[in-house]
Amino acid sequence: TVNSWQEKELCAKIARGVKGVEELKNGILFEYAEGRPDDEIKQDILQTLRWDVLIDHALVDVDVIEGHVVLSGVVGSLAEKRRAIAKAYVSNVADVNAENLDVRRWARDPDLKAGKYGHVSDDDIRAALQDALRQDPRVAAGAVSVAVDEGRVTLRGILDSLKAKNAAGQNAQNTVGVQTVNNRVKVRPLEQYDDTVLEKRIRKSFQWDPYVDNDDIMVEVQLGIAELLGTVDT
Repeated sequence: TVNSWQEKELCAKIARGVKGVEELKNGILFEYAEGRPDDEIKQDILQTLRWDVLIDHALVDVDVIEGHVVLSGVVGSLAEKRRAIAKAYVSNVADVNAENLDVRRWARDPDLKAGKYGHVSDDDIRAALQDALRQDPRVAAGAVSVAVDEGRVTLRGILDSLKAKNAAGQNAQNTVGVQTVNNRVKVRPLEQYDDTVLEKRIRKSFQWDPYVDNDDIMVEVQLGIAELLGTVDT
């Protein structure tokens, strides 16, 4: 049992990425600490879609019935549909039904999103990004501060991994109105490992990764900084 649908999906993503896995049955359950009214959930989803730079929210309709979300309308690609589903899993959503959210090529016309990229205030950008960070289980709640100056975002704080820092930066890049991102978050691991141990862990990770397991990659770690050397296919 985990605290959110996003955590459940992250677990599945890791499992699917391990060499040798042929099928995955994700039986993880997610539970919320307290309930929320449907209207509040709906407004939360609408705002989340509105502030995602990769989704045309104007073409997507949202209905919520006792925590069950129904998405309908049109998106421009299957990737956009999958992202809309993921974004709809805000706090207290039981499940998301997107059977009536159709994929149509004409919806990829950039002119349809013209109204999404008008002037956005720095305060609105900051609030939207803080919401996005709060919903991302990879980023510790309250660990990242957000400053916005004429669309230029600066992130500061301390996180326990480089992956978490990059996730915070990606959230900023995908927020409507953001012009540039200066990711000044510092990485401070909860546990300190010897460089030799880190090298072994990285090599083992490559060994079980189906994308790079056959590539000739050398790893050197000094003072917690990993350097990769070698050749890959792409």
